[in-house]
Formats: sequence, structure tokens, C-alpha cells
Amino acid sequence: MFVSSKIKYYEDYLYSHGLSVFGRDIFFGKKWEERRIQELMKKDQNSKWE
Repeated sequence: MFVSSKIKYYEDYLYSHGLSVFGRDIFFGKKWEERRIQELMKKDQNSKWE
């Protein structure tokens, strides 16, 4: 029983540490979305339509 509670503690610690490092938007946050939109708009402007 002691081992499982210790594992749970480390899981909670790892989760909390991950949030403190990466924030809540770990994978695709607002900054990523804005950056991606700008990249696509720039790519679209640079392509030549025939």
C-alpha cells in the first residue's frame, strides 16, 4: 500500500511540474495557433496563382 501511494505522489508531482514548465497549452496552444496561421498566410502570399 505504501508503494502505490508513493507512486501516486510522483505521478502528481510529474503532472504539476509539467504544467509549471509548459503551461496549460502543452500541445497546441494559442501561440502555436497564431504562429501557424501566420505561416500559412505568408505561404499563401508567396505562392503565385496562375
